[in-house]
Amino acid sequence: MKGVFNAVRFYAALDEARRRRDLQWRDIAQQAEISPSTLTRMKDGRRPDVDGLAALLKWSGLQLEAFLDEEPTPAQDAYINVAVSYLRADPHLDKKQQEALASLIRGAWDVQPKLHTIK
Repeated sequence: MKGVFNAVRFYAALDEARRRRDLQWRDIAQQAEISPSTLTRMKDGRRPDVDGLAALLKWSGLQLEAFLDEEPTPAQDAYINVAVSYLRADPHLDKKQQEALASLIRGAWDVQPKLHTIK
């Protein structure tokens, strides 16, 4: 089985850990001893470098295996990023509402993978 790192799911899990600890993203960067730009790139759906990934796994207590998929999902990541970007651009939603809806979209996509198989 070939493992492919799912950066979107990892970022969502980090965001959940951040919220539980009531931290800002800059706090995570400082505590994990990584560049804030690493987190900014991840927000845009890009993968962290190996050292950044290791630092974030250590900081969060998350297990790498939970974020490995059997096959690449670039289209999945792109669709989620587009949906989330629309939410963030909606002036009728406050930040808390935007993030709540973004989490729902990510969660629904991960729970029902057979419903959105991209060919």
